[in-house]
Amino acid sequence: MKTKSIVLLIAVLCVFIMALSSCDLLHEHTWVDADCTTPKTCSECGMTEGEPLGHTEETVKGEAPTCTSSGSTDCKKCSVCGEVLVVQTTIDPLGHKDENTDHVCDNGCDVYQGEHSDVTTDKDHLCDYCNQPASDHDYGEGVVTTEPKCEVKGVRTFTCNCGGSYTEDIDALVHKDENTDHVCDNGCDVYQGVHSDVDTDKDHLCDYGCQKEASKHSYIGEETKAPTCTETGIKTYTCNCGDTYTDVIPSSGHKDDNGDYKCDICKTNICTEHTPAEAVRDNEKAPTCTAEGSYDSVIKCSKCGEEISRETKPVQKLPHTEEIVPGVSATCTSKGLTEGKKCAVCGETLVAQEETEMLPHTEEAIPAVSANCTATGLTEGKKCSVCGTVTVPQENVPANGHKWDAGVDSVNKVTHTCEVCGICKVVSNELENAENIFNNKQFVGTPEAQAQVLIAGWFAGGGYDKLTDGIRNLEQEGRFSTLLNNTTAFMDATIDLGESYMLDTLRFYLYDRSDSKTLESKKADIGRDILIQVYSDGKWYDAFYCKDNASLSEHLTVVDGLDNDYLEFAFDGIVAEKIRFYISGAIATTGITFQEIECSGALLVEHVHTEEIIPGKEATCLQSGLTDGVKCTVCGEVLKEQQVINSNGAHTWDAGVTENGKTTVTCEVCGLTKVSSESFTDVANIFAGKEFVPTDAARAEVLAASWWKGGGYEDLTDGIRNADNAPGRFSTKMSISAFMDSTLDLGGATVLNSLKFYIYEPAGRAEDKKKASVGTDILIQVYADGEWKDVVFCPDNASVCEHLVIVEGEYNDYLEFNLDGVVAEKVRFYISGAVSSDGISFEEIECSAKAESAPDPIWYDNLLPGKALTPSEDAAGNIYSASFGYNKINDGDLASRFSSKKNGGKVEATVDLGAECELHEFRVLLYDYNKSGFTQFGTGLQIDVLVDGEWTTVINATDADFNDRVNVVGDQNWLTFDLNGASATAIRFTIPSHGSTGWTTFWEMECSGYVK
Repeated sequence: MKTKSIVLLIAVLCVFIMALSSCDLLHEHTWVDADCTTPKTCSECGMTEGEPLGHTEETVKGEAPTCTSSGSTDCKKCSVCGEVLVVQTTIDPLGHKDENTDHVCDNGCDVYQGEHSDVTTDKDHLCDYCNQPASDHDYGEGVVTTEPKCEVKGVRTFTCNCGGSYTEDIDALVHKDENTDHVCDNGCDVYQGVHSDVDTDKDHLCDYGCQKEASKHSYIGEETKAPTCTETGIKTYTCNCGDTYTDVIPSSGHKDDNGDYKCDICKTNICTEHTPAEAVRDNEKAPTCTAEGSYDSVIKCSKCGEEISRETKPVQKLPHTEEIVPGVSATCTSKGLTEGKKCAVCGETLVAQEETEMLPHTEEAIPAVSANCTATGLTEGKKCSVCGTVTVPQENVPANGHKWDAGVDSVNKVTHTCEVCGICKVVSNELENAENIFNNKQFVGTPEAQAQVLIAGWFAGGGYDKLTDGIRNLEQEGRFSTLLNNTTAFMDATIDLGESYMLDTLRFYLYDRSDSKTLESKKADIGRDILIQVYSDGKWYDAFYCKDNASLSEHLTVVDGLDNDYLEFAFDGIVAEKIRFYISGAIATTGITFQEIECSGALLVEHVHTEEIIPGKEATCLQSGLTDGVKCTVCGEVLKEQQVINSNGAHTWDAGVTENGKTTVTCEVCGLTKVSSESFTDVANIFAGKEFVPTDAARAEVLAASWWKGGGYEDLTDGIRNADNAPGRFSTKMSISAFMDSTLDLGGATVLNSLKFYIYEPAGRAEDKKKASVGTDILIQVYADGEWKDVVFCPDNASVCEHLVIVEGEYNDYLEFNLDGVVAEKVRFYISGAVSSDGISFEEIECSAKAESAPDPIWYDNLLPGKALTPSEDAAGNIYSASFGYNKINDGDLASRFSSKKNGGKVEATVDLGAECELHEFRVLLYDYNKSGFTQFGTGLQIDVLVDGEWTTVINATDADFNDRVNVVGDQNWLTFDLNGASATAIRFTIPSHGSTGWTTFWEMECSGYVK
């Protein structure tokens, strides 16, 4: 009984203890701190709290590779737990590099010995760079020199391209009996044959009829059933005669060498009792501000890794990430918005924006326009300075009308003057009034207005000359019309009356087909705004100004049943020497059309001269001057003639100052200076490569460039004296009034010597013609010390020709002016006009100079533009077309290109540099159609230079060179060659036929260098 009580007590205690262990309220956790991957965890019950701490990333630098050793990339690991986060990878060795083949590694590796190379024709297996062994013999596959026989060896001989050789034996043949007749197939008579077991009956007896045993059983084993960890296998043995037998293969049993509780052979889990490991997270889904996250808490066996349990647990949503939504300021035309807030992640509005009211307009004044005697004005208005809305419109202010004074009596007439604008009018009953003072006087339209006149025709009429021909034409002919169907067409013309007139009535007779047009249609033909001005006493005055078509109708007189409806303006005695009218445009699209313009008035014979000084001109050392004169500004009569002031005729030089071996003399009158020194050296042409800058008026007088005429001012200093009909010379228009006026900046004070104008003169041209091409007056000035001074002045063709040097049989006749050491910073030349209608024509202007030491050579990024280019005779006709000719190669224009005929024809031409040059980078811009390659350029480009009368090859390109030499700049492909400072006076380039059916084509050829 006592024993049963004890047992019962123990049972109750066990139940009580189990109850306590299963109740979290009674259990006290033993916490283990969280680490990188595991949250805070109770070591007794496994309960977790919070989140893992996460890895603390640390970078472990890798090693750079060398020529022979591998390197490694940077890796990353957790500095707390050591877990590798980014795995380090291996970088292959760089390998030795020896592009200059000097057996020294270009990467700076001291131990590199390089690879020997034997690329010469001596084939001596020695390195062409260091004479050390470079390659092994290459004997190839060898050649049979003695055929093998049955039981007798043959011989194979191996020979290297260097001449060395060796031999190898070829195994002797064995008897062969493929037809199984016991006779050797190789022709060997002594062969007796052997028994064979290849008979079809597989009986191991000879097939040739001797029936002797030929072979024994020959068994081959094969596994016909593989053993497993738990089952045996079978191995079957078979003879070629068909006889078989089998053996048993024992089972292997489970094997677990790596201790992972899985059989290494059958992969069966052989763990007999799972041991739970710590829970890990799987299928993690990060929470957002709009949705919860989650993860699976997974427990696996710590021995075999098999999953024991999986539980999905939620993760709370994230808070919103606030982002400011900027407010919008209200304006005077639109409402605004207050600042708001939204979530930067999901876009949800957190604080809504609210509308704000529009701002009031910010008013500013629209300036008033004052009315004058003839034109209306405008009152002041107001508008918003922000949006431009007009808040107070402007209103029209009527024209004031002229305010006439009491007048001045003179010879039975009274002259009134407007006290506001100054216009005059005359009142007289004694003057003889003419019905039409415009009759046969000429209206002169501005060039812009002339372009708006309808061309003459049977239905349209003519131009401004029809307005004053005295004929009021009917419908068909002789009227004036602006362009049809053009509301912007306008009229703008002036008529010079020749003398002062007192104007009476001005009439514009309309083109109107009787009563076929309505009054509104007639108004539409008149035009929109009309301004009529008069010129008197040296000033223009507004006589009438009709602002719009409505006010024009006040002047419209309609004559029913006739073709002479008209606009009428009463001048009422206004005085004028000229009249101008401007009509801004038609209302309708028919244009502006008149039959005639007439004006009645009287000639004012008498007037009081209004004197004006005619400014004089001071005489200079070389040019004469003029005294002041006097003329009348009204009639233009010269009241006092100007008198000529004689020039000094030459400069007046002082005694001069000598300093440091140089003597400087100065003109005591104009201040011109010149310098002389025996130590000076000559500079052949100081103008070469510098630019003459003409005035706009002079530039308009230059003949347009063409293949036989030449170009403009830039050709005067291009260094080329062209021959007859060659391009590149300067010519003015073929007119005796054509002139030259241009300035050249020398870049600093320069001592000038001899100035030469090379004339365009074909050989054998008459001397008078040569004089005519020179021009009339020539003025040459120099700029120094802030002032222009005359240095040469030839006032007529005869004196100009004193400087003419005629070189018989040559194309380089020239004008020569000795400047004798004049100091200049700039040079200007002016030629007032040609003698004959041939114009003025020069090939080149050159000026020699003096320098204290030899001048630095002139550098050009491109020496070739403008230089004479001559193709060889057999290549000259090999051009695709005129627009793709040789002259496109060096014209400096990337918009034009050169092409040979479409058969791969030869290309060859010579460029004359005009002087000795030092050549550097030679460039060819390829024609690369759609980047398809360089086939259309051609191959085998050869460049030769002319030195001391002999041609020397400096570039001989091959196919392999092209891709190496090409330099891609944007969408352009340039071939570049370094000429290494070669000295030359000419360049010749040759491209032989490249053998294809395409063109030889490229855009441009350039060469940089110095002009010596």
